[in-house]
Amino acid sequence: MTGLKNKRGPGDGRPLSDPILSAVEAMEALLETAWKEKKISGPPRISDAEFRESVRRPGKNFKPVINQKLENGVLSAKILTRMRGGNYPCAEMVISASDGHETLPAYDIISALEGVCDAGCTITDVPAEVKRSVTAQYFTEAGASLKIKLPAVPGRRKIPVRLHPVLASIGAASAWAGRFHSPWGFPFFFSSKITYREPVQGNEYYCRLIPHPENKFDIFICDECGTMIESILGLELSPGRTGIQAAKGTPIIPDNLAGRGGSFSIIELETISGFSRLALSDDEKHRCGAMGATRKKSFMASRLACKSVTRKISGDGVIPAHLINTVDSSGLPLCPAGNKGKKYYCSVSHDSRFVVAAASQRRLGIDVEETTGRLLDTKKYYVPEGSAEKITRSPLGELRACARIWTMKEAMIKALGTSLHDVNINSELIEIGETKSRVEYRGVIHSVIHRELEGHVISLIFIEEQ
Repeated sequence: MTGLKNKRGPGDGRPLSDPILSAVEAMEALLETAWKEKKISGPPRISDAEFRESVRRPGKNFKPVINQKLENGVLSAKILTRMRGGNYPCAEMVISASDGHETLPAYDIISALEGVCDAGCTITDVPAEVKRSVTAQYFTEAGASLKIKLPAVPGRRKIPVRLHPVLASIGAASAWAGRFHSPWGFPFFFSSKITYREPVQGNEYYCRLIPHPENKFDIFICDECGTMIESILGLELSPGRTGIQAAKGTPIIPDNLAGRGGSFSIIELETISGFSRLALSDDEKHRCGAMGATRKKSFMASRLACKSVTRKISGDGVIPAHLINTVDSSGLPLCPAGNKGKKYYCSVSHDSRFVVAAASQRRLGIDVEETTGRLLDTKKYYVPEGSAEKITRSPLGELRACARIWTMKEAMIKALGTSLHDVNINSELIEIGETKSRVEYRGVIHSVIHRELEGHVISLIFIEEQ
């Protein structure tokens, strides 16, 4: 439950979905008026928009007012609500033609959602038919993503405003704010909204919500090929005066396992869009081309995670994704964030649900594995007889202990560039714990960090140089 489920609108007992729908309908009606009067041409941009508590369902009680007062074809506009006693302004904004130079995020940023999904967070503040069009929704502390399948509406050329992906996206912002920040109400604002092309009935769309401090959001809506349909920048939700904020649980994004100066990324495979291939470099595309469908998906996920840790280290969130190459000539993961002679080691792993990556100036390896019975069935291959007693005595239980040993050894193989056979005969498990273990390899003791997330264990090892 998001905390906004039972929230009402601005003081009149209406569900919050009503004024959200009113705001979207009002914007579309205003643009229709501007088009009919031939006051704009090209992709329209709405800027500096403010919606107040008096917004209502437009219909006969709605009146757009456009005044061409500003320079260079920029229009100032108002939306009035006809009520008893006169017309009351419910919104103000500026309309212009887009110059096509909007700065859009890189494909690796919008084609996947970082973090561990919160299954308890869901869209509530939209009409029922909008909810039905949302085929998948994901929420993490890093934002949200939606997959939307627009229905076919007989007799209509354009998709009805009540089904527009923008409505679902604002609903997602409402849900995210209620879960991770605070409930909200009216007024709300945004700095810029550009419509690049109209959504088409029956098509699928992908919406990506990127939160910023102070309950502000950027929203990007793409079609299944990655073509931008609509963008809203600087959407700002005012704090709500009613409603119950959802109880905060434990943090759902693990801490930075790579430590100070390093970087860690975790992505759920389900959140990756179909156009993530647009984020690949030429070398990555070449390697991906010959892969089967399952291997291709995990390869692309690994590349997105490696690009994420690279951006975190470099601080560059602008460079196009295809210019970040995350695989070296031998096919190993690469973190091209080094500067001034610094070298970063990079490691990546995936299982059926997660892809994880880490980068650091220290040599490291990472692995993730689901805790299934398969680990017990195969333990003879990775648990030497000398370690069996430690597993038996572990308070973790046999399965969870085996999961830590297996992922630890997989991480060692990656960090050392060696084999399971070498690790088995040249290492000794000193201790095994829930969040930290120690292992000796060829006379050197190494620490291993563990994190367990909903039945999946992540292990990261730093190699101590002799």
